[in-house]
Amino acid sequence: MIRFRKWMKISLSLICLFSMVYPAFPGITLASTGCSSNFTTSPMVSAGDNHSLFLRKSHTFIPKLHGLGSPLQIELTPVFLGDEVGNPIVFGVILIDPSGIIYNADEGDPDTWPLPGATVVLQTFDPDLGDWVEMNEYEDEGRFTPPVNPQVTGSDGRFAWDTAPGLYRVVVSRPGFEPAISRTVSVPPPVLDLHVGLIPTDHVAPGLTVSGVTYGETYTQPVLIEWYAYDDDPDNESHDSSGIRYVDVGLNDGDAVRYLDSTGSLQVHQTGTYTVQFTVVDHAGNRYVTSIPFAITEPSGEVENFYTVTFNSNGGSSVADEHDSPTGSVHDDGEGDEAGGVGDELERI
Repeated sequence: MIRFRKWMKISLSLICLFSMVYPAFPGITLASTGCSSNFTTSPMVSAGDNHSLFLRKSHTFIPKLHGLGSPLQIELTPVFLGDEVGNPIVFGVILIDPSGIIYNADEGDPDTWPLPGATVVLQTFDPDLGDWVEMNEYEDEGRFTPPVNPQVTGSDGRFAWDTAPGLYRVVVSRPGFEPAISRTVSVPPPVLDLHVGLIPTDHVAPGLTVSGVTYGETYTQPVLIEWYAYDDDPDNESHDSSGIRYVDVGLNDGDAVRYLDSTGSLQVHQTGTYTVQFTVVDHAGNRYVTSIPFAITEPSGEVENFYTVTFNSNGGSSVADEHDSPTGSVHDDGEGDEAGGVGDELERI
């Protein structure tokens, strides 16, 4: 395969063999469509001695503008004796996969630990330059699809292009990991396993902020537990965070529920003794594990008004909203500070 770039003036020679079993024809016309729909039509000429079974015809031309590009479409139209025009033969460059998955090489494989947020750059080897070049939609129009380079991986870690025949590789980078270059592949045949494993550079454990429940506390109303997981290091501004992968949350001996977001909530309604367990994992595989025991008991009495109180992780509290209900857990005697008559008058029952 010859690669044409816009600063080169390189000719393309096309030699075709035509079976003699078809009616004899003295000429054939070649039409080619390259980049930006450049269209040329020229007669092909004899190319050396003809075989007893084949006619050899050739044509040489220089691609227009910024390169040959694909889809380079070739159309061959035979012209028979008496100037009768035959049916054209049309063919072009077929685009074929390279595709793969970016994954954490220390924690798993493409199936178990794919990495989102990886930047994947498609490169092809240019034999005329003797070097790898990054493909782009202008100089490589139609030679790869989708014409987006680089691609950024989603939750499945996958990247994929269809490309014209040639040598290809991908260059991968991602926060929290060392950059990497894939092996070199030749297309065709299709390459569906151009997977690239990345080595983590993020060795700092993630963190977790929990509100709504305090270690060892007893409550007399349903508890709404809210959390926020983070992966930045406040003591190290240069920390290259890999980001939160998931948060597993379990209550007592029940199965943990996996949250793929850094935030979430869990409400506990029934009375009883509980322990909520958190496991926070980042994309580099670092883990943070903690648990918070608490209890919910029946209130000792009924009041006309009650307030929902959110307790933060250090034991403080703040008033949220007021409800008209006879089943409150904190009561208001109508006397107190300026914040609606509660403040120091809030009592746990």
